[in-house]
Amino acid sequence: TVTVTPPVTVTVTPPVTVTVTPPVTVTVTPPMTVTVTQPVTVTVAPPANSSFLGFLDHADCEVVSGWIIDRNNTTQSQRVDIFVNGTKAATVLANQTRQDVANAFGVQGYNAYGYNWVIPVYYRANAALTLSVRPASTSTELSQSPKRTALCPGTGTGTPPPTTTTPPVTTTVTPPATVTVTPPTTVTVTPPATVTVTPPATVTVTPPATVTVTPPVTTTTAAPLTMLPPTYNCATGAITFNTSGGNSTTIRFQSPGITDWTTNPNQFLDAGSRLTADTPPFTIYIEQAGRTITYTWSRQVACSTPPVVVTVTQPATVTVTPPTTTTVAPPATTTSNCTGFEPLCSGNIQEVRSLTVNVAAAGSYPLIIGYRSHEIAVDGILRVNGIQQGLIFDKISTFGTVTTSLVPLKAGENVIGLSSGAGGGYVCINSICVGSPPPPPSCSFSISGDTFNATCNQPGIRLAATCTGTDCDGTVYNWSGNGLTHTGQAVYFDAPSSNGTFTYTITASRPGCVGKTTTATINVSGCGTTPAASNCTITDYSAETNITYKP
Repeated sequence: TVTVTPPVTVTVTPPVTVTVTPPVTVTVTPPMTVTVTQPVTVTVAPPANSSFLGFLDHADCEVVSGWIIDRNNTTQSQRVDIFVNGTKAATVLANQTRQDVANAFGVQGYNAYGYNWVIPVYYRANAALTLSVRPASTSTELSQSPKRTALCPGTGTGTPPPTTTTPPVTTTVTPPATVTVTPPTTVTVTPPATVTVTPPATVTVTPPATVTVTPPVTTTTAAPLTMLPPTYNCATGAITFNTSGGNSTTIRFQSPGITDWTTNPNQFLDAGSRLTADTPPFTIYIEQAGRTITYTWSRQVACSTPPVVVTVTQPATVTVTPPTTTTVAPPATTTSNCTGFEPLCSGNIQEVRSLTVNVAAAGSYPLIIGYRSHEIAVDGILRVNGIQQGLIFDKISTFGTVTTSLVPLKAGENVIGLSSGAGGGYVCINSICVGSPPPPPSCSFSISGDTFNATCNQPGIRLAATCTGTDCDGTVYNWSGNGLTHTGQAVYFDAPSSNGTFTYTITASRPGCVGKTTTATINVSGCGTTPAASNCTITDYSAETNITYKP
């Protein structure tokens, strides 16, 4: 039995759940006042030994995404603070799957390091946005942060809407007032307050509160919001976004290429998206009460037909066994054969998409690759019969092509593997063409390397080689020096942990040409200073003489 004697004031900050376990009787002697105030925000500083590393991979008018890891706590997802135009807009838990990050840091059995935040529409006010990301409760920017977007069209104000404060709710209990709570009962107090009491009890309440006398109440926690596969009509293009779980608040939907933010789950694909053979997968965003989830959906998979077998013969004829026969014309450059297919996409270095090409004679050939990289420019990886080299995919929103350097192909079948790189970014491939061997090179090219000023241990340094001249195609770049060995036009690594100038040698080679070399340099500062050397006096006691040593 608990007896409360006046004057007593109880302050409840919502949402609060009070569970009363039997047998409990509460006797209230007036006057007793219960005041419900607004929520309180608590900021928790990160552990003192945290060692954060992360990237702002992508930022535009609609979404911010990237990854973060605490190198001293690699099996726990971290939170990030997201700032819009210098003002903190959200704190997000980075718990989305990023296997590439786990592989990079050698983490086994855990890969939840990614964050993805959909920018609310009220920030879009016909102006560019400055977006930055920091480890929660710190002032340190992640690598590649901040980013500046293009102009973001919209009718927003550029700031969040004002918050409406609900006045305190006061409940006065007038005697006689004995409240007996019969288990199992859960009482949740949130403004505007609702008080549920099992009789016998007399209760007087000051408006706007509501008092309901009912039998014992059991509260059930709602399941989390999840996205189910959409319902799609392949003939009409009608699509319905389906969800499960969540709470009773409004659900909003958005999918670039289908609809802007809306509360209507019923939408349509336009004729181009509905009928084009190489329509890329759609990313669907679902938001409820500040929580956003994503779902990737492919129209081709939803309306899939029996698999198509492609046989490639020279010079450029593709025979497709049922349901159709297609003849593929060669691309603008002269090619020996081409393979087209439904888009295959990769978002990290682990997602390797493998295909085969055939040539009649062994030799060195360029590959013309059809691709789309709508998020960022991607430092990708090309694998030819198991040998890999770097390949840069420029940012383009519609399918285009990139031509590789000369790659060695053997007579007959060759296995080509393509993926995104260590820096991430989404790239989709829809064709591979084998170009004709070029004429003998004139070897008219020169190379240069980057110079980068870095701070001590600065993460995510990118150095690249630049080629100028008419014969840059087919150049292979090899890096060496200060413990670095790498093949590719660009390389990523952390800055050294000591002050100084660190030089890396780049050797560029091209078939039929003499190799050329240059250097790339990192100037490191901020690692502390080394005490200046001073004169030392060494005493030879046996000779009883003083010797001054000057290094």
